[in-house]
Amino acid sequence: MKKNLAITFVIIAVSSGLLLCDQVDDMLNNTAPAQQTATQQAGALIGGLSAGALLWGLIFSSIGVGFFLYGRKKSNLKLMLVSGLLVAYPYVIQKTVAIVIVGIVLTAAAYLVRK
Repeated sequence: MKKNLAITFVIIAVSSGLLLCDQVDDMLNNTAPAQQTATQQAGALIGGLSAGALLWGLIFSSIGVGFFLYGRKKSNLKLMLVSGLLVAYPYVIQKTVAIVIVGIVLTAAAYLVRK
């Protein structure tokens, strides 16, 4: 089980690097929102989120739903609370990098709390 979790985290890290290329470029250029071109603004989707942010939000919310159902089955209130945070946080955070970092931390917390 630990080997599968480690493989999952490696896959997440590699794919996040591919999806975050445009976010890193924006951070390095330090472009203010008023200075962004129409092409840069068109890259944002619903509510200013990028495609990577939507994808990662969906992935971590799905993981949170799975942990929540497991916590409900085992009557583990701590796991249900952590997984509830895992489901809800993508609605608050908009940066792709922050979504990935917080998602990994909350997923690890849910994994440790489940026992």
